[in-house]
Amino acid sequence: MKNKLLAAFCLLLAGANLLAEDFELPAPTKGEFIYYTADETVYDKNNSVVAIKGNAEIFIEDGQTTRVIKGDDIQVHLKEQLLISNGTTVIEDEKGVFTSNGIKFDMASKALLMEDIKAEYSPIRVLSTKSMEAKDGEYILRDANITCCDFEKPHYTLYVGKADLIPGDRIWATNAVVKYGKVPVFYLPFVYRSLNADRLFTTYVDFDQSDNTGFGFLTSTVYAKNDFAVKGNLDYYTRSGIGYGAEISYEDPQRFRGSLQAYTIYDKVKEEQRWGIDGGYWWEVADTSDSLNKGSGAIYFSQFETRNVSDADFNDDFFRSNPYVVSPDQLTRFSVARQSGWDTFRIGYTRREQLNENDKTYSNAEEYAPKVDLIFNPFVINGTGGIVNNFSVGFNNAQIEDYDFVQYLNASWRSSKDIKLHPNFTLTPSGYYYQDAILKDPTNNDEDTFVGRYGGELNLRSNLITGLLDIGYRYTKRSASGSLTNIEYQGLDEEENLIYIQNYYMLGQNFYFRLASGYDLRNSQEGWDAKYRIEPITAEAGYFSPKTGAHFYLQNIYDVHEGNQAFVLDSIFKSIGDSYASFGMTNYSTDRNNFLFTSKFLIAPKNMTWRADMGIDVSANDSSLYAYSKHIKIYKDFHDISVMVGLRDRNQNLSFSFRINILCGAGEKNKALRQADEYWYPWRDDRMIRDNF
Repeated sequence: MKNKLLAAFCLLLAGANLLAEDFELPAPTKGEFIYYTADETVYDKNNSVVAIKGNAEIFIEDGQTTRVIKGDDIQVHLKEQLLISNGTTVIEDEKGVFTSNGIKFDMASKALLMEDIKAEYSPIRVLSTKSMEAKDGEYILRDANITCCDFEKPHYTLYVGKADLIPGDRIWATNAVVKYGKVPVFYLPFVYRSLNADRLFTTYVDFDQSDNTGFGFLTSTVYAKNDFAVKGNLDYYTRSGIGYGAEISYEDPQRFRGSLQAYTIYDKVKEEQRWGIDGGYWWEVADTSDSLNKGSGAIYFSQFETRNVSDADFNDDFFRSNPYVVSPDQLTRFSVARQSGWDTFRIGYTRREQLNENDKTYSNAEEYAPKVDLIFNPFVINGTGGIVNNFSVGFNNAQIEDYDFVQYLNASWRSSKDIKLHPNFTLTPSGYYYQDAILKDPTNNDEDTFVGRYGGELNLRSNLITGLLDIGYRYTKRSASGSLTNIEYQGLDEEENLIYIQNYYMLGQNFYFRLASGYDLRNSQEGWDAKYRIEPITAEAGYFSPKTGAHFYLQNIYDVHEGNQAFVLDSIFKSIGDSYASFGMTNYSTDRNNFLFTSKFLIAPKNMTWRADMGIDVSANDSSLYAYSKHIKIYKDFHDISVMVGLRDRNQNLSFSFRINILCGAGEKNKALRQADEYWYPWRDDRMIRDNF
């Protein structure tokens, strides 16, 4: 910059034969071109000051950008290497425009000082600032009034004590007071916003209140580009203290889909470190088979899933949108697999812990370390008349509850054949043999246990006007005695002797109905009374509309002897635009007198800038009605800002949440950043960035 300005003004003076004899002109930087226009040029030889006056414009070009300095009274002090512009001065380049009431530029240090400035560096507008310093493209503003709203009278402004701006890159500010019109709304100690479409950092601020954790000031800084997003969370709760966490997600539909969130806090209320982690992924690691179209090669996969918390109440305090108020279990599982045109080989790890309702602690339910399976694709042996065979082998190193680890080996063979009796009738006989070996079986005096099972099945499928009707008979018998904890009928040689029936009816492409039951033919102490013989009757119906997203699912399981076992209803009904209502209901045999009802309503009028999300969940029995969860959230979108106010009462824990999102150029917002605003987890609502509410 020094050479640019000196070259410009010294060339000017040389043309006017006014240059001092003892002044040596520094060589201009290669590739730079500088010129100016003005009504008048004056050179003070005694003080070495060049003055250009009247519609002065200095053009500086370096081959990449063009900068223009405009003013009516510009002075260059050659000895001090200072450029001073008095009065209204405008600096323009491709990124924006600064307007100042005077500037002072130190050409030696390349430092710029401006006063009473207005500026526009899209999408940032500096409405006013007491002073500004600039160096190497970085601008320091003090006592500035800024906005992203492009209305002549902006909806909102941020009055900041200090702002650091790099046009086209980023801006951060401290001591910011957000005003809607002229009314102060709230105070932010720190604000950050990316201005670079290729580096999409965005900071969100949420305010939260909970009876358990106190008032919360929650910050989320998101980086999102294309299908990748990562977020850092830093929070302060007046009762619980400081918490922090991170989230990451990436989606390539053909190769990878996954997300993971983790959060931890030393809770001053409970005086313990609390944490939660949730997420998983599916990953196609490699494909050397052209999607199994080649005769050789294979596809390699990896999968992972986890949901773990430090304590059963963690979700209710810090992941409050999670549908599980109390986490009923914990799960970690991981596997890698190789799939070829002949077989699938899989090795994995699984651990599941169950919640003890009495002391709210978790204990091991099952753990497999590892679980290995080799499953061969169905194959036909030549000369067998088209009989289809299935074969698999496996190994498990398993721990069930608090028993020691036990090693299991297993193998299975199944053969079947479809016999077309009629275009609408297919008969399928099958036979199978399963072999299990338990090494040092703790339930058999640490002796090896070998158990074989053999049996067969005969199924008749009818394609009728009422749908697909399956009527069949299935028989399974154990070939050796032994004790296995996972077999329902221990000590009985006949494990299955069953006639079954199922009807599956599909109406069009969107609706289905299924009805299934059976009749047990095994010997039992109850005799042949039908109420003990009839298998639970399962009735199921479902509907889904791809066009609107409306759906419902209903299932009821009824036992003739013991009564209703389970009832489940889940539904979403769409209305005009984005409005919808959802209803759910559950009832189980473990507590037949208790019914759980869930409801949610989203009211989003078409072409309106507001919407309301509300819901109530109720537990009902013979003598009481208890609304254990209630919430309402109101959203309002302004021209360049969105606001959410919410109230939730769940598990006798009242919480309040407030969020304001300054969109800062929403019309030009990158697609990836819009995706980052949306939910990453299935229980999150649209635009919900946090699990606090």
